[in-house]
Amino acid sequence: GISHIIKTMIKFPSNASLLTVANAAMWSLATQPENKVIIAREGGIDLILKSMKSFPRSIDLLTRANAALCNLAANVDNTVLIAHKGGIDLILQSMRTFPDHSDLLTSANVALSNLAVNITNNHYILQSGGIESILASMRA
Repeated sequence: GISHIIKTMIKFPSNASLLTVANAAMWSLATQPENKVIIAREGGIDLILKSMKSFPRSIDLLTRANAALCNLAANVDNTVLIAHKGGIDLILQSMRTFPDHSDLLTSANVALSNLAVNITNNHYILQSGGIESILASMRA
């Protein structure tokens, strides 16, 4: 199933509705440890991040992308890959774009929490104003 989702994301990069569903599927599939590895190996993290870049104003897509990254970041190797590919910045951008959307903020906060297990990511989140975004989301 993962390879079919990835192929679909590659084939239809400008279809926000389809990418939203694909991100939701990745979110669900990434609950299993072996799927976290497969998704990363097959380029799924890149595609999730690409969808966030392509549709920075789609609340539904960003919420599901953040949730997928949250689950994927529960794998130590994926924390490095997500950060290296710009995932922390995209998560923070989504929080700043939609500061009152509780579902988006929840998935973003948990994704950042999982990413922060890596000390380099932890420092990057701090330097990028992540604490302010997290606190703002808690107030919202």
